[in-house]
Amino acid sequence: MPHLHAPPAGSEPAESAALRDHIRSVTGRDPSPLFGALVLRPDLARPLFDWFAAVMTTDGRLGRPMKEMIATRVSYANACRYCSALHAYRAEAAGVSREVIDRLADPIEQLPLEAAQRSLLAFCDKMRDASSTIDEADWSVLRAAGWKDEAILEAAHVVGMFSHFNRLADAVGVEFSPPPS
Repeated sequence: MPHLHAPPAGSEPAESAALRDHIRSVTGRDPSPLFGALVLRPDLARPLFDWFAAVMTTDGRLGRPMKEMIATRVSYANACRYCSALHAYRAEAAGVSREVIDRLADPIEQLPLEAAQRSLLAFCDKMRDASSTIDEADWSVLRAAGWKDEAILEAAHVVGMFSHFNRLADAVGVEFSPPPS
């Protein structure tokens, strides 16, 4: 149960209702439990949602499956139950196999992925855990594996975003329930 006491949809201020409408227009669905709680402060939630939408709602340079794998792995490592469950669900919807999703917390070398994907996830792990130690050699490994700078930057956005979202979701106390089939 969320720790925030936001007014229910329909009885909220106009700015919050407008943000709910914006989220629906971009995603085609009601706000997630996290954004549903964050609409309490639409001035803060709107730019956060727009960042999320820019990075996560299109294929971009990485493709939705890779972005959802990164989001899920970051969330597993940060022990965020909400984001882990939500993005494992979305990864499966994006075409990632259950075998891969269930193993995204495993060591990199044990993941049933292509070498290039493992190299990107290793970079993401380093960014999540020790970003100040990333250097040109790390980027060179990715470039040698075939990743373009634009794709690496997109992966960095996913890591940074979910490092932030994991903490928000845990602090706010939201829970994930899969939508009814």
